Amino acid sequence: MSKVPTVMLADDEEPMRMFLVGLLKHEECKVVAVGSDGQDAYKLYQQHKPDITLLDINMPKMNGVEALRKIREDDKDSFICMISA
Repeated sequence: MSKVPTVMLADDEEPMRMFLVGLLKHEECKVVAVGSDGQDAYKLYQQHKPDITLLDINMPKMNGVEALRKIREDDKDSFICMISA
């Protein structure tokens, strides 16, 4: 039995968050956290340490690139995918 990947995502647009959560559940991924800005993303990453992180590039408070850099400071091997509408 293969492990179900854990996924965390952050996007400032609620419709996009809802779409991604639905898509990931359909693909049998376990969504462990959903954030709405880069600060949320960094805090949620620290709490959950997901297998996969999806980050929107343009978000308030801290953009996705800044969140990516902070996550990489702590975990250089994390799998992070940047997204943009």
